[in-house]
Formats: sequence, C-alpha cells, structure tokens
Amino acid sequence: MKIKDAIRKADNAYIAYQQACDTLASEAQKYINWDDNVGCQHFPADGLCIMATLPDNCGIYGMPECVCPVKSFFESVEAGNDISPREFKSMSIYIPSMSKIKNFKDLVFIPHPIAREAQKLPLYLAKEYAEAKQAKMDFENGYGISVLFGSMFYSNGIDTYEVGILKDGILCYATPITDDVIGYITADEVTDIMRKIQELPID
Repeated sequence: MKIKDAIRKADNAYIAYQQACDTLASEAQKYINWDDNVGCQHFPADGLCIMATLPDNCGIYGMPECVCPVKSFFESVEAGNDISPREFKSMSIYIPSMSKIKNFKDLVFIPHPIAREAQKLPLYLAKEYAEAKQAKMDFENGYGISVLFGSMFYSNGIDTYEVGILKDGILCYATPITDDVIGYITADEVTDIMRKIQELPID
C-alpha cells in the first residue's frame, strides 16, 4: 500500500510540475518574439529555468541553445518590455548540446614552441624538449583549454597531461573548476575537464 501511495503521489507531483512549467513557459513566451517554442525545465544545479533557442541571424557568438533562471528572467521583464536575444543570452547559463561536446579525441597536438629550441640544448635535455607537445581548443562560451604533454611539464611524457583553462585565449585562474593548472591527469580526466569548461556560463 505504501508503494502504491508513493507512486500516486509521485505521478501527481510530476503532473503538477509539468503544468507549472507550462504556465511559466507560456508567460515567458509573451516576452520572447524570436522563438516560438519557449520551454521551462528544472535543472538540478540551477533550479527552474526558461529555455529558448537564439535565432541564426541575431549575430551573437556561441551556441544557440540557452537557458535562463526563472527568477532572473521575470525580474528582467518586470517593466513589460520584450527581451532581446542578446539580453536573454547575457543572463543565461550555457548548456551546450551533449552531441556537440568536445572531448580529448578532438584535440590536435602539435610541437610546443620550446621544441624548436631543442637543438640548442645539451644532448641530455634535447630529446625531452623535442618531444614537448601542446593542444589548444577554444569553446563557444569564450573559454578554452590548453593541454601540455612532456616531462618538462606536469606530465609524465607517457600518458598524463597538464591542463590550463583559457579565457579569451589567456590562462584563467578564476573558474569554479580550478584556480591553477592541473597536472598529471589522464586522457579521460582531460575529457571531463573539457566538459566542465564547456558548461561554464557565458560572461
């Protein structure tokens, strides 16, 4: 009997949740004239959010799928004015499509600039420096990643890597992910960090 009651309560709660989300989406739609399919959904880390897809012709850099916390959205439209794609994106949490998430296999490693200096070094250092490699990738939320390979970095030169987070092409030490470079991590761990970087909100 307790199981049946729990199932019934869960069903009723879910129906109520869907109805409330539909109501919020309908209200939000009144202020968005550039997407006819506005939605509302609960995200574990961010609560209820309004979801919308930015138009292709709005000239805004980045992924088109964006979500905006419900409270922020409705506070911004209190004056009764429509919200533009740019305004919506500025308030949004960046939620890239999982099918477009980049991972370690997408990285392209090239010789690190210090590898060019290898021939000028003593023989016992030349080989180590000649094998230094780096891969960089920029993401559509303005962040990026630098991955270093070679024993002169925080890498064993075999199967671990050093990672730095980039912001506008420059090393960034002010993200929730880390406040420093991250050393001696595996390819799978690099992929996990890449996912976290791509999920960072757009400034």
